[in-house]
Amino acid sequence: MSSRRSSLAVLVLLALLPGSACAQRSTTRVAPAATPAVQGRPITFDDFATMPVVSDPQLSPDGSQLAYAVRTTDIQANKRTTRTFIAAVAGGAPRQFPDNGTPVTEARWSLDGKSIAYINGGQLWVADATGGARRQLSTLNGGASGPVWAPAGDRIAFTSGVYPDCKDDACNVGREKERTDSKVKAHIADQLLYRHWTAWDEGTRSHLYVVPSSGGATIDLTAGARYDVPPPPFGGSEAYAWSPDGREIAYSAKDQGRTDAWSTDINLYVVAADGSTPASVITGANMGADQNPV
Repeated sequence: MSSRRSSLAVLVLLALLPGSACAQRSTTRVAPAATPAVQGRPITFDDFATMPVVSDPQLSPDGSQLAYAVRTTDIQANKRTTRTFIAAVAGGAPRQFPDNGTPVTEARWSLDGKSIAYINGGQLWVADATGGARRQLSTLNGGASGPVWAPAGDRIAFTSGVYPDCKDDACNVGREKERTDSKVKAHIADQLLYRHWTAWDEGTRSHLYVVPSSGGATIDLTAGARYDVPPPPFGGSEAYAWSPDGREIAYSAKDQGRTDAWSTDINLYVVAADGSTPASVITGANMGADQNPV
């Protein structure tokens, strides 16, 4: 055992000696390859502002196509434009929907994949998936946003801004013209929340509407309500959903009166999709934020 230990000790010492072959092998390093110089410059505001932004991907029901939005910025014109494109999931060049000249947002496939609802010019439209047979479904003063197809594809739910005490859109048009034409630009507020970030509360509310996908009269399902659907400032179409049989729609809203500015008590409501009965709250017992029904 002692001779083996002596031999092992000699080998260890040889390995540690600077001139030994073992030491040379253990300390040899391969020099890294030279990194090529990268030519560049600091990013500017124009670089950042004009970078195209891709968002809102929507997969077709059969999984073969993807609709998505691309936002571009024209700094000189101080304008942003969003267009919608459709690409095959398998690959290939995308095509602009519904054509190369029409800016479109919020494209949503019908459940059979044959039609697409979308927003153009602030109003709700529907077209074949190819971009043909276009028809405008809304002409509301408050515009349209957040289209959601009914399960049968015969109707589309969406939201629009209204003056809650108006009974029809002609009243909304008149109220808006009166406010715009008035020489008095003072903002009169008698309750909170009268301003959120950079936006004044001008008295309008976002209401939930339904319209036949083939065209026809729009129905305000939350007529007279002094709350918003969806709840601001971040709510979207995830705040309302059709029942499987298409007879009802559930939605989120916050109706807390004078405590609205600081309350977080959002509730879920259910309303008849044909507007035949008023909405009823189903989560009134819970003081928390009840949102995004499915």
